[in-house]
Amino acid sequence: MASCENKYTTLLDLSRQAKVITGETACFDGKIEVGIPFSGYPTGVDTGTTVSLGVVSSETAVFSGNTGTTVFDVSNTGSTNYNALFSGYSGTVWTNALFSGNTSGLTLPITTLSADTQIVGPVWTLTQTATTSNGEHIIGIQYTGYSITYAFSQIEQLSVTAYTAYSGFSSASQENFSAGTLDYKGPLDYISTKEDATVDGILTTKKLTVTDGASSATTGYVLTQLDEDGRAGWVYNSPTSGSTGGYWVSGSSGTNSIRVTNGGGADATGDYAVATGFLSTASGNYSHVGGFQNTASGDFSQAQGYRTVASGDYSHTEGKDNEATGSTSHAEGLGTKAHGDNSHAEGAGSISTGTNSHAGGIDSEASGITSFIHSTNSIVTGNRSAILGGQNITGTTDDTVYVPNLNIGTIGTGTSINNLGIDVSGNVVTGTSSGGATIDPYECVGNSSGNITWDVSGTSTNYDVTLTGNTTLNLINVRNGDYGTIIVKQDPVGSHTLSFGTVNGGAANHYVVNGGAGSPTLTATANSVDILSFTYGLSCPDGDEQAFWTVGNDYT
Repeated sequence: MASCENKYTTLLDLSRQAKVITGETACFDGKIEVGIPFSGYPTGVDTGTTVSLGVVSSETAVFSGNTGTTVFDVSNTGSTNYNALFSGYSGTVWTNALFSGNTSGLTLPITTLSADTQIVGPVWTLTQTATTSNGEHIIGIQYTGYSITYAFSQIEQLSVTAYTAYSGFSSASQENFSAGTLDYKGPLDYISTKEDATVDGILTTKKLTVTDGASSATTGYVLTQLDEDGRAGWVYNSPTSGSTGGYWVSGSSGTNSIRVTNGGGADATGDYAVATGFLSTASGNYSHVGGFQNTASGDFSQAQGYRTVASGDYSHTEGKDNEATGSTSHAEGLGTKAHGDNSHAEGAGSISTGTNSHAGGIDSEASGITSFIHSTNSIVTGNRSAILGGQNITGTTDDTVYVPNLNIGTIGTGTSINNLGIDVSGNVVTGTSSGGATIDPYECVGNSSGNITWDVSGTSTNYDVTLTGNTTLNLINVRNGDYGTIIVKQDPVGSHTLSFGTVNGGAANHYVVNGGAGSPTLTATANSVDILSFTYGLSCPDGDEQAFWTVGNDYT
């Protein structure tokens, strides 16, 4: 390669280095490794910068010893070396702990022949630190230290038979110092170029610093592609021409919470919460909010739409002006409220207050446990009950389904085991049929006299009775349009009469065929059989109750 003829090969290749410095090309066939590990730099006290801060303390104490060792501060009752023989010198003691603490650094013993002044130290302590220019390493900036100077005087040899002993005075003084450090404080950018640098292969780095366009005001900006050539730069976290961006920053509080920076005032204050939209707040832990003026305050809750609130844990709101306060509740639609745990409200103005309840429709409420409603201006309070359709319905009974009208489009072909009827409260009950669809079996009463009651709709439209005396017949559960047949038998005595009484507990008009004047004429013969049939209805237009009877005599 012609451009690599002036190859930079060794540190001693001075001529070629000079050409590189003046603008020639330097080429490297293999790996380039520059600089040294930070641990390879010198560290510690720079003794060449030592400055004395002066003597800060001086005291005198008594010592004693022999030709083997020496102990200090022996007249100090607070010292471990105290000896009562020197109690007379109790005022001559060391109070500076450094004086006793540094005697281990002395050359001993102290005798009349070895009493030269000795200096221990200096002892250094790192008192000021900083970091390198890249913030990666801690370095020392300043040390403080001290030295202790020991001087000995009035040394006397004591008269001891077994060995030679000495005592005297030891004066100690503390001098303080300050000094700089040898720690490396220079730049760590080993490779620097004033022009562009190109890497054709993969560039791998542990950290990246991009200074162009960066300042304290751009904290939180994203590094993004600016043009088709791949030039990168710092961009504010909002969509701009030629960029996509992430546009997220931390919430005002909460661990690892994030919010979108679209200027809409959304905020995430719960731990791990996420906030988007306008003036919306995710304050529950792990909550999520979006849309307009919504609040997700329950843990693990989610609020969307327009002015909705999800305050129950694990709750969810959407739509407009809705509220979910129950745990794991869900409110949607317009102005709905899901207050019960595990409840669901939808529609408009509906409220689900019962646990596991569901409310839909308009202005309806499901307050019973596991209740269901889809109606208008209705309420179901019975547990496990439901209201389907209609309006202004109140369902209070447990385990009951309320409907205004029931239309069955397809009827099965199976065998019926019961006929159905409606009681006075509207409940479906086992009953009789009318209109000729099914003929009920005769209800056999047996022998009777006095008053008998025929339950027309509740029991049977066909009746069978044997008269043992004069009898009055009362009808109950008779509906407008009902009809029925009664077989009347005489006992072996005969000549018993039958008269008509009340209908549904009240007075009624009875009309008998062929001018019967309201009373039937029976066959008087013993064991004779007569058959009476009636049709019941309300007179038009006045609505009076009336029954029309036909009589068939003497069936033999």
